[in-house]
Amino acid sequence: MRVVDPLTYQVEAPVDLQDLHVGVLRISLANVMVTHGRSLTAHGKSEWLSVGARDIHGLSGRDGTIRFHILGHDLAALRDGQLTAEEALTRIDAARF
Repeated sequence: MRVVDPLTYQVEAPVDLQDLHVGVLRISLANVMVTHGRSLTAHGKSEWLSVGARDIHGLSGRDGTIRFHILGHDLAALRDGQLTAEEALTRIDAARF
């Protein structure tokens, strides 16, 4: 799929729909993890909060499974005000598998 810039009418580089989908998914899940992860007081500082997602209707031949995790220490720092939500978002690790 090609994208046209509406201001310049220049054709941008082709867009990989799978990468676009994973990018939107990553942003959405990361925000949920940071927003709701603050309330996980029982989560140990050396443990991980992990979230997995699978797109069962993904593009043919492309892996639609992704895993996100953040260290409990980072969630504790977020809850205690030592880490901002924006900083916590940068500490989320994402991997396709």
